[in-house]
Amino acid sequence: MAIFQNKKKTIGKLFNYANNFITITGVVLTTLSALLIITFVVVELFGELENPYIGLFAYVLMPAIFVLGLILIPTGMWMRRRKLVRAGTTEAEKSTFPVFDFNDPRIAGWS
Repeated sequence: MAIFQNKKKTIGKLFNYANNFITITGVVLTTLSALLIITFVVVELFGELENPYIGLFAYVLMPAIFVLGLILIPTGMWMRRRKLVRAGTTEAEKSTFPVFDFNDPRIAGWS
């Protein structure tokens, strides 16, 4: 039982560290560029693209954006961790998941 509790704390910390704009931007960039790379490869395999500049876009620009997103993810998590440590957040606060209370008017969108 202690193993699952420890794993839950670790996942909670990672979730709290990843909960920032830079990390989310990195995840979005990485996901979208990966999907575009796959799409370009599939379309090119079927011979639908005749423009030679599509290959430059698919094999140079999109992987660069993919790598940029991969760099942004841990950078944002590291900056969030530093911010939480400076604010004096306890280990218990860092390892808990956020609570969504839909009775709260701010969360439910009633205010």
